[in-house]
Amino acid sequence: MSEDDPKSSKDGKPNRTFNPKCLFLMITITTIVVIMTMAFIIFMAHILMVAALIPKRTYSSYFMPYKMNFDALLANRRVNMKKYEYEHSTKGIDRRFGLTVDEYYDVYDGKWPVIITDLVPNWPAMNWNKGFFIKYYGKTLVTTRTTLTGKLKDASGTAIELENYLAHSHEGTDESWSYFEDELFLYMRPDLLKDIISPVYLKDDLFMLFPEVLRPYNAMLLWGSPYSRSTLHMDPYNWTGTNAVLKGQKNWKDFVLLGIATLGTKARLTRTQLVPGVGAIITYLGAGAGGALALEVNEIKLEVG
Repeated sequence: MSEDDPKSSKDGKPNRTFNPKCLFLMITITTIVVIMTMAFIIFMAHILMVAALIPKRTYSSYFMPYKMNFDALLANRRVNMKKYEYEHSTKGIDRRFGLTVDEYYDVYDGKWPVIITDLVPNWPAMNWNKGFFIKYYGKTLVTTRTTLTGKLKDASGTAIELENYLAHSHEGTDESWSYFEDELFLYMRPDLLKDIISPVYLKDDLFMLFPEVLRPYNAMLLWGSPYSRSTLHMDPYNWTGTNAVLKGQKNWKDFVLLGIATLGTKARLTRTQLVPGVGAIITYLGAGAGGALALEVNEIKLEVG
């Protein structure tokens, strides 16, 4: 090292000169760390204070399994039925036209299935057919599910062009069937969505209160082959499901609840036992909860030419 090197002293050791920039950087970093630490302490103190103010019973209820008192629900329906002259069914499914919004909410919404016959025939979507979709959307990739065992759990998912699916959508057996179910197909095509006139009964959509990232799509196109089907299930968020049959035939098995049930967050069907005069007793097991449901089974069929 040369003698005129400003970074070296005469004895060969580096000079340790004071650098104001380093001191400023150290002070800045220390200040930031102190501020973040204090903010974290204040945040945790706030959380603990709020938790202390929440009653223990209310706080623990946030983590309880899903429950619904079906007896109270049906009792409320029976009271509301007296407001109207129509003879509502307590065992079967009513077919209604000219149904008022008030009666829908009082007697049916979240309480009992109903078939409304004077809405869908007025939709422009009633003009949809295979030729229409092949002409305008035939090359569009759609998601389909196909099973070769007749069981939905064995179905495999595939993305294929819509025209290829529709070329075989009329084929199906009890063991081999498929369906096209795409939540984004209508959502991404406003020109199709406008052909679906939102019923007045669905104007009060509480999902609009959800953050957009959690809000489910409000329309889904489902096109199934003969024999396609689903298993017994509860819809997401336990919502009131609405189905519109445009073409073909769709059958439902409706389970009318006669008792109180407790369903865990991951309920699964474990046993089915037929009981004369009642229908079926189905036992569910879930996350820390179990219960028995007394059910009446109704066959519902909708067929459109």
